[in-house]
Amino acid sequence: MQNLHLEGAYLELRNIDGGAGGRATIGIHYAAEKSGKLRLIVNGADYSFVNTSATGGWSNFTGYSGLTVPLGPGKTNVVRLLGGHGSVNVDCLKVTPFDTTEKQPAPMP
Repeated sequence: MQNLHLEGAYLELRNIDGGAGGRATIGIHYAAEKSGKLRLIVNGADYSFVNTSATGGWSNFTGYSGLTVPLGPGKTNVVRLLGGHGSVNVDCLKVTPFDTTEKQPAPMP
């Protein structure tokens, strides 16, 4: 996604799968000519800015940054990246739910 440096530009993804629901990291792979930031909004809640660093050019997709946010269960989530705060081109987003399975301690010998 290009042109996120423009005021009012945004990228919105719908039907993001939150699994059983709970916390997940939303990671952003990007290219940036210089440092910038993207505002992360999930299900209408503003989760602040995701900072980005220069990667050496608009097509050098080596940058990665992200935040941990709560997601609803199933494919009910909407993720929006709001631009206008620097020069960032987004390659892809990766959603990684936290493992909420309770770990049982190993039995004592």
